[in-house]
Amino acid sequence: MEIQTFYIAMEVQQQGPGNYTTVTSCVSQFSPSDGRFPFQMRLPYLMLLRRASKVYQETIHLKFNLINQDGQSVGKPSNTRATGNFPAGHKFLALAGHILFSFPAPGDYRLDITADEATSASLYSYDLEIGPGPQP
Repeated sequence: MEIQTFYIAMEVQQQGPGNYTTVTSCVSQFSPSDGRFPFQMRLPYLMLLRRASKVYQETIHLKFNLINQDGQSVGKPSNTRATGNFPAGHKFLALAGHILFSFPAPGDYRLDITADEATSASLYSYDLEIGPGPQP
């Protein structure tokens, strides 16, 4: 299983099974409005998973980690895990959810998402830039 597409949005709305609309998609730059750190925010995401076979139902295992520019795991999410089911009869599955972020300081980060870590891990990375916010 692999993550084919992933992005953070300001809003994700489900219109029906597998049918989503987003508001301000592919968000990658943030700053705290008050300039204070750690900076926390909860944001929605939309992802598309793909697998080789559609014959059986399969359990989905995802792990989320926030990584700083030095390659260190920092803030949140930190080894946050999510599970679900990939129904039989489908090679593609759209998933939406929310991620709680906590950025310790301004800088460049990436969100690493690992799919199926225990079997054949697939890594997807999403870059983020966090600004200092307003200066006094």
